[in-house]
Amino acid sequence: MEPPSYPLISAINSSLADVAEDEVKVTVCTSLSRSRDPFAEVNVLFTDDETITDLNARYRGVHTATDVLTFDYATPLGRVGEIAVSVPMARRQAAVREASLREECLFLVIHGALHLSGFDDETDEEQAQMVQEMNVVARQVGIPGDERWFSMHYAGATR
Repeated sequence: MEPPSYPLISAINSSLADVAEDEVKVTVCTSLSRSRDPFAEVNVLFTDDETITDLNARYRGVHTATDVLTFDYATPLGRVGEIAVSVPMARRQAAVREASLREECLFLVIHGALHLSGFDDETDEEQAQMVQEMNVVARQVGIPGDERWFSMHYAGATR
């Protein structure tokens, strides 16, 4: 089954993550297929800890690095989503999970896109639902699932 297409999906890879733009687009489209509200544009930025810390501080008031941030806003042309992924954080999480950097980056893109689709992960129940949905999408786009996936940002460095 082909995921729905969206007018503009772009990936900016400023941190040399080993992820092809086409697979980012497919991953975003597949993840957003769970959303009731369409997007006019979604941009994905692969960046470093310094930049994601700056974004986290500026927009959330949290002065620390995180693995992924999402921003969702309306424009005159439609709804726009922004996903920022810290490649160094993804690298650390991949090492703990014994996954490839590519797989972890795509997991984080899925996580961010699911946030744009309305999923949240503030409670244990929401986190379990989010991970379940992440695994559905991961398998659809051809990466191995991980029912025990977690964010080091919330869980610390150990499982």
